[in-house]
Amino acid sequence: EKAIMGFDVLLTPSTPTPAPRDLTTTGNAMFQSPWTACGFPTITVPSGLSASGLPLGTQLASAPYAENTLLASAHWCEQVLDFTLMPPV
Repeated sequence: EKAIMGFDVLLTPSTPTPAPRDLTTTGNAMFQSPWTACGFPTITVPSGLSASGLPLGTQLASAPYAENTLLASAHWCEQVLDFTLMPPV
């Protein structure tokens, strides 16, 4: 809890690498595991595409019971990043 004291949210990459190309793994959870183990709420917002066209995410974490702040911060990030990925029609 000391890591987040004094901050509304902490922002990290969702994963250390872009999304896997196949479905054999969900990727490396090294950025999610500490928050999950401590019971801290997190949310991931899409933030862009890698050079190879795979999705990238930005993860926000907040203190327990600060979900309103977390959701408001995630909404703000989505507006600022203005990233949308629409499938071709």
